[in-house]
Amino acid sequence: MGRAHFLFCLPARLGVLLFSLGDFAVTGCLAALLWIILVRNQNHDIHLSKPLLISVITLGVISTIIALVSFAGFIGAIFKRVRGVRAFARLLAWLLGVQIILSILYIVAILLEPKSEFIKQCENGSTDSKVVDTCTNKITEVKGITIGIIVVALLLHSYEVYVVGAYASELEQKEFNRNIILGNSNSKSRYAAVPVGEDAKPLTAPDMSYPYTDAAHGYGHHHA
Repeated sequence: MGRAHFLFCLPARLGVLLFSLGDFAVTGCLAALLWIILVRNQNHDIHLSKPLLISVITLGVISTIIALVSFAGFIGAIFKRVRGVRAFARLLAWLLGVQIILSILYIVAILLEPKSEFIKQCENGSTDSKVVDTCTNKITEVKGITIGIIVVALLLHSYEVYVVGAYASELEQKEFNRNIILGNSNSKSRYAAVPVGEDAKPLTAPDMSYPYTDAAHGYGHHHA
């Protein structure tokens, strides 16, 4: 397997560093904000309803996990550790699956939503004819832009998954090659050599045994 790339000739390692650092910064800040909100709610500085409290706790836990795994991917890319990068790649693949499902549901909801409802929300009680005309004429354009943004976000996330996964595979291949060179008996692969027993014979070599070498068939043997 050849060396993976990020953009043009840039190494995939650089992409993993940027992606993991960016994800760690965003999700880390979000997790910190959510935990601060929970602490303030615990101290009665603010009051959260039960459904909102459950949502904040769930999102806070998920954001914390993503931040930690992203940090592991960043450290793995710096020190070229397979486990950290592979864990980050699996996390991104899982998030991409969730994003695809949610995006499909959101697009279907947008397309099935009656235009009159969008127009009413756009007008926001205004009776100005210009506002009404703008809301009526632009609603299809707004839907198209929204769907376009969703698709672009999915493509970018898919490319991120591809780059990180390619670099993880590159590190695994290098580790496998290094184990072969060093003769590491703990490395497991379907390409590992199979031990040859003493009775094993080459597949292409003919059997050179001579049938008349034993005493019963040797030359010069006389029967009594």
